[in-house]
Amino acid sequence: MANSVSPEQNQNHCSAINNSIPLVPGNLPTLTLSGKIRVTVTFFLFLLSTIFNASFLLKLQKWTRKEKGKKLSRMKVLLKHLTLANLLETLIVMPLDGMWNITVQWYAGEFLCKVLSYLKLFSMYAPAFLMVVISLDRSLAITRPLAVQSNRKLEQSMTGLAWILSCVFAGPQLYLFRMIHLVDISGQTEVFSQCATHCSFPQWWHQAFYNFFTFSCLFLIPLLIMLICNAKIIFTLTQVLHQEPRSMYPFTLMLIVVASNFKQQT
Repeated sequence: MANSVSPEQNQNHCSAINNSIPLVPGNLPTLTLSGKIRVTVTFFLFLLSTIFNASFLLKLQKWTRKEKGKKLSRMKVLLKHLTLANLLETLIVMPLDGMWNITVQWYAGEFLCKVLSYLKLFSMYAPAFLMVVISLDRSLAITRPLAVQSNRKLEQSMTGLAWILSCVFAGPQLYLFRMIHLVDISGQTEVFSQCATHCSFPQWWHQAFYNFFTFSCLFLIPLLIMLICNAKIIFTLTQVLHQEPRSMYPFTLMLIVVASNFKQQT
């Protein structure tokens, strides 16, 4: 039977590592050639993403000025939220990763370690969830166009829920991330500090579960929902195309409503 480690022993081990682990200077991580290439690519993509997202927001603002007294269409509102989320991710994730790769260790202290780790994951959740909202909205516009047009609050509710879920799901970052301090062989001088999740999980599988949950919410579940929405759209349009001529009238009417709906939104 494998030896079990008590919570007290595990806590003492974490405390010892966090406060006084001796580290030979030669073992310290440094900025390598691959790291420099990664930093260069990160900041290049940061500039491109900032320019494109900011220019699209300005374009949306011009559309708003041209349509004074009119509300933005559903699709334009959703695109505005998605662009804001993408811009937020660009301004938080890319500079943070780039500077962190340059400095290698963390110099900003415990508070910013937690806050920036939270904002990083929040800004990654928001675009993923808003893409789901857009997919659901387009699917409903095709399959139930009259219901969508008569319920303007549905889009607001889904958009608000996407932002709220992003805030909530990123919450654990505030607890999990903390400062780890390493000292030299003498145990007196601090030589390395890092913002990490070390010893935040009681068991190894807790961390594995959290990582899988995050990956699923960021990629797997949004991808699955988008595939289902697009499949429903294709299925609905295929059904329309295969109707007999004498029963085409209601479906032709539906297509006219859908076309007018898209025209309003573009």
